[in-house]
Amino acid sequence: MKTVGISVGEENIGVIITEEEKITFSKTHFFQKEDIGAKIGEILAQLNIEKGSYVYLTLPEKDVILRSFVLPWMSKKEIESGISFEIEKYVPFKIEELVWDYSYKRFVKKKKIIISFLAIKKRQFEQIEKIISSQDLKLSLIEPHFFSLFRLIKNRKEYLKFKCLAIFDFTSLDCSFTFFFEEFALFNHSFSLRDLVPDLDLSSKAIKAKVSEEIRFSLQYFRREFNIFSLDKLVIIAKEKSFDQEFFSSLREDLEIDMDVIFLKELTPAQIEDVEKVEAYAATQIDSFPVKFVPIRKEKEGFLFTAITAVKIEKTLLKFFLIQTLVGVFFLTLITVFFQMKTNKLAIEAKEKERRIASSSFKGKSIKSLKKILEERRKSLEEINKISSQEVSFLFEDIEKNIPEGMWLESLKVNFEEGSGSISGYIYLDNYFNEKEKIEEFISRLSESSKIGKLFPHIKVSERKRRKIRDFEVTYFEIGLEKSEK
Repeated sequence: MKTVGISVGEENIGVIITEEEKITFSKTHFFQKEDIGAKIGEILAQLNIEKGSYVYLTLPEKDVILRSFVLPWMSKKEIESGISFEIEKYVPFKIEELVWDYSYKRFVKKKKIIISFLAIKKRQFEQIEKIISSQDLKLSLIEPHFFSLFRLIKNRKEYLKFKCLAIFDFTSLDCSFTFFFEEFALFNHSFSLRDLVPDLDLSSKAIKAKVSEEIRFSLQYFRREFNIFSLDKLVIIAKEKSFDQEFFSSLREDLEIDMDVIFLKELTPAQIEDVEKVEAYAATQIDSFPVKFVPIRKEKEGFLFTAITAVKIEKTLLKFFLIQTLVGVFFLTLITVFFQMKTNKLAIEAKEKERRIASSSFKGKSIKSLKKILEERRKSLEEINKISSQEVSFLFEDIEKNIPEGMWLESLKVNFEEGSGSISGYIYLDNYFNEKEKIEEFISRLSESSKIGKLFPHIKVSERKRRKIRDFEVTYFEIGLEKSEK
């Protein structure tokens, strides 16, 4: 089946049709500030494609909302509440007015979570989907330009090893600068050079000064807001005909960062040089890296689907079942060999035990006498188990995973027989309210997501007070662990 990629630019709309991963059609349509949805409908009506084909749409950055932020460690249930709170602060729309989705990554050592949030106005989404559906076609993807271009860059072998990349789209007077960590878009900064020059003339000092200033500003923001990351490389996408070696050499020296320049035509098999066509092609390559974060797809019953799209399911269904069958055969063989080895081992052990019994003091004893000896030994083992040490390593593992920054522990006491215990320690954040809040957060983590919470369901503060240590006011705390509520 054919797939249609569409990229909406400032003045042009690029269209690509692919069939079996080959480009079979490409065209650029000029449009003037008319309704984008209506223009897309007009273009689709002119295409000779079968009904039910899939449409992949990539939009300018101004039509998509990207926000990312770092949150303290929390459970998956709490993440969406944290997102709603952040979005209310920084997005000028109610969350009900948006079609949105997010992806996140946990950083265990730093006890933090990075959230990447992507949204489009619900009204615009519904209008576009309605127009595409009216042509008996299926909207399979909506994403911003920077995500489409990033997919083509990251899929190149030389960039697979880098975790943190910045992509600078310098293919027109409307520039876009975006930071990525793995498959997460962290933030995008767009700016225009249209007020400075009529065309992309890199010999212009005004362009060089403006570009250098905007990139420097973006780098400063990145280092301030996302200081847990460090930039591996800046990749600039440019048109070959506007390339100026002196300009980029000077820019590299000014910024003092590792930087590559890639020509637009290098990003597609057909060596296309129109940016809208390249973006449209990139949108159709959703099976390529990254697949973990597929942007806005469709809203249904309050949930957003960002997993593999219907077109991808159709293409990979047969492959999936074939792989599953091979994996199943492999594991059946593995299990058969494993149990045969285990049977042989048990047979050898049984023979060894028979030999030891035959030569031991049990030889010649009656069945009744042997049963009595076994019962006495069983009772002895039970007594030994009562006084033996309990397995406590998981306690330290749970605490290490969940302890917040600024906190250190003084003691950990556990009595498994009585089903009780206690944790005591200190926390310093130079603010009593914040320290108190972190203690409650620590208790919440232990209660909700740790083995300690399952063993001791009742965890609460038994003592909390201010103490002075080396002229610093800190908060001392004791947390009680109870198996049953007292």
